[in-house]
Amino acid sequence: MRNPGKETLEKLQQKPLWRQLKAVQQNQVYFLDRLRWHEIDILVINTIIDELFEYLVNTP
Repeated sequence: MRNPGKETLEKLQQKPLWRQLKAVQQNQVYFLDRLRWHEIDILVINTIIDELFEYLVNTP
């Protein structure tokens, strides 16, 4: 099954700029399910907020 998100990521990772990004250099790039970002359901929005909190606040 074709995964356009994965294909886009792989293309980005081949660009010289990708390796220059501070977040990439510090291994602080996090991937979220892109389908969740297109939903308007309040429960989905809460899940997104929970994931952001986990990745951005509870990082070691």
